Amino acid sequence: MDLVQSKPVEGDAIFAVIREKLHPMMAKRGHPMIEETGSASWQYGAGYDKTLRRKTLFKLLNLPSAILFAIRVEFLNELPNLAALPWPHHIAVKPHRDVEFKGFEIKREDQDTGIARVERILKTLPNFGVEIRLKSDEAARDAEFDRLLGELG
Repeated sequence: MDLVQSKPVEGDAIFAVIREKLHPMMAKRGHPMIEETGSASWQYGAGYDKTLRRKTLFKLLNLPSAILFAIRVEFLNELPNLAALPWPHHIAVKPHRDVEFKGFEIKREDQDTGIARVERILKTLPNFGVEIRLKSDEAARDAEFDRLLGELG
């Protein structure tokens, strides 16, 4: 297992694009996102036991050599089909060396392949029917409400 240190994401347009593509997929499954200096993390969320909800389940890391998507090993161990995969990376992120993650690189020049991998992984996980509504969804809903209200007179 490697101990890694992320680098700041501010100003990294490719990291931002990947994060913004992953976030709606995660929100649809109820995983809240926490933006950090060198990563984006998604927590277990409301569908899981109360003791897990605020723990990080997924991470998107901006490393000096790569962008890495990773899943908490503690969670993977509960899913034999995912745990059995030959994950290319086994890491812990400074300063939390006791929290292990397994993951893969999302290539800057081929983001779609990495994003498709995340999508396939998410499809194998339990779905609790909990969804986090993103602000863009609220804006569209509010606009439609205002349009219909305007038609009333």
